[in-house]
Amino acid sequence: MYVGVNMSEHLMKSDDGGGSWDAVGYNLPQIATLVAVNPSDPDHVVVEVSKNGVYWTPDGGDTWIPSLFGPTADIRDLTFIGPSNDWVAAATEDGLYL
Repeated sequence: MYVGVNMSEHLMKSDDGGGSWDAVGYNLPQIATLVAVNPSDPDHVVVEVSKNGVYWTPDGGDTWIPSLFGPTADIRDLTFIGPSNDWVAAATEDGLYL
């Protein structure tokens, strides 16, 4: 479970249903406003960062990698799709991006 916070941590993660929280967003430039967790691999997470880009982590938030591709419009939702959940769909005011 992840939640964006308006503090220096930018993103918090709970592995026990909210009983305890760890900061995993120190390497993000701003608060994570949208979070998508891969249902096949909960360590693979994609976030939208305060309208400043999309970042992803393969390791549950230890490292964050800026996406080189993505929509320039405001992202309204992110989700993993496909039979193996290996695609990310971004819904924007201008349409759907894969």
